[in-house]
Amino acid sequence: MNTNIKLLAAIFSVFILSACATNPAPPSAIGLYGDSPGKQKVNGSRAQVVASRTFSYTYDDVFEAPQEGVFKKGLEVEKADKQTGKIIGSGWLQEICGAGPCLMSSTFAIYIEQISPEPKTRFEIVLDRHGFTAWGGEQKTVNNLLIEIQKVLGTY
Repeated sequence: MNTNIKLLAAIFSVFILSACATNPAPPSAIGLYGDSPGKQKVNGSRAQVVASRTFSYTYDDVFEAPQEGVFKKGLEVEKADKQTGKIIGSGWLQEICGAGPCLMSSTFAIYIEQISPEPKTRFEIVLDRHGFTAWGGEQKTVNNLLIEIQKVLGTY
């Protein structure tokens, strides 16, 4: 019995480690996302999550904060267009998969829109994971990104 458990644990560990080790490099996000927020068909995506918030900050502040926030979480901004309010990028995000943390190949698009001069600015992120299929950690990952962006906004 003890030998069977050890064998199963070894097989599971090899599966998890090989899956994380073969995770492909993040593709470029340029050309993957449309001009409008919301769920999108993204080439090579294994999982997608969309999250939005309304912030009581100016458009300029909400446009700048995600660029710093995603960098702190391991992502790189590939293009930021202030006129359209769209920021796209890619990189490695840490997720919990099976026995521990894995770096997941990810791309993202952020859409920013001023909805009133109070100030009220709408923020939406579309996050895609490419490569290995984890166990649903994407929602937690995007929530952690939003928390990081809120921390940056809190310094303004």
